Amino acid sequence: MLGAARGGAIVPAVITNLERKERDASLDLARLYARPDVGRFEDAHAVLDALERRHPDDRDVLESRCRVFLAQGRVDDAEKLRAKLDR
Repeated sequence: MLGAARGGAIVPAVITNLERKERDASLDLARLYARPDVGRFEDAHAVLDALERRHPDDRDVLESRCRVFLAQGRVDDAEKLRAKLDR
């Protein structure tokens, strides 16, 4: 997302830092959506889908999806994903 705004005006280390903060904010948003009192599980999955496209091997993203599955009561899906993480 930030790549389009680069145009050479931003130092690469700053871009990396901003991308990490964007990832962290997106994870926080997904976790918020998945809270039982909020219950916006599909929104949480949509945020995590976007994060997985940008960070396919990010363990934090996959662990967050596990937590969303558990919050939904989708224990089988959480266990399958957990097994993938444990490999």
